[in-house]
Amino acid sequence: MFGRINFERLDTPLPVSGDVSVPVGDYDFKSVTFNYSLGRQRRVSSFFSFQIGEFYDGDIMSVGYRRGRISLTDRFSLEPSVSFNDVKLPASDFMTTPGGPACRLRIHAADVRRKAGPVRLG
Repeated sequence: MFGRINFERLDTPLPVSGDVSVPVGDYDFKSVTFNYSLGRQRRVSSFFSFQIGEFYDGDIMSVGYRRGRISLTDRFSLEPSVSFNDVKLPASDFMTTPGGPACRLRIHAADVRRKAGPVRLG
């Protein structure tokens, strides 16, 4: 768990979602983040985060799942990540998914090389 105190001066409006912008001005805002990590030695590992606090002249609540790894076999794993931000500003309330949900399939080449021998390129 950690807390954060932010100060930001906006000289121009900051677009945050669609047609919603944070107006020019000085902003002090605070937040608290809670993190939990499952170790890489587990079949399912990841990093969870939960943030709650102020966001410019409004409030934010964020939930994230990052650095995830789900081992399907010894050679294949899925690595999902996703985050959601629930933002409440005087001008509008909105939800965002920065970068959108993502998942990639990883082939563990070190295991393949050990079984098949070295691979030469070129």
